[in-house]
Amino acid sequence: MKKRTQRKKELTNDQIIWNDGQDLWDYLFENGRLKNFYDDEEKEEDTDWFDEGILWLQDEMYDGEIYQILEENQQYAFTSMGRYCNIKKKQWRKASLHCHSIMGNITGGSISISKMVRDTWSINLNYDTLPKEIKALINIRTKY
Repeated sequence: MKKRTQRKKELTNDQIIWNDGQDLWDYLFENGRLKNFYDDEEKEEDTDWFDEGILWLQDEMYDGEIYQILEENQQYAFTSMGRYCNIKKKQWRKASLHCHSIMGNITGGSISISKMVRDTWSINLNYDTLPKEIKALINIRTKY
């Protein structure tokens, strides 16, 4: 009986990240196909979302509001008025008010938008002085 040999297939970091364990197993050991198989050409085409997202963000800004892209995850940005968004999806995210601090969640975990605004622009956010359109994006937690 002849022993079956497996050929090694190198995976990129993106392929490992964007495919689940079962798909990776099937690809490596069962000669299956990856659902999310990215080539270098596809990666280059995928960078257009950043420029389009920045244009969308600039159109959504209020008078006097400025924004900053997160260094850790450039898919997200926050503004001087306590808002934050997903640039890639062109979508504003809901935040929560916790003990006079505006908090949000991104893929990496919880973030303090109030602290980031204070550290970046030396602005102390006050929920009571924010415009009603921005308050609509903030959930107020009354029970813990």
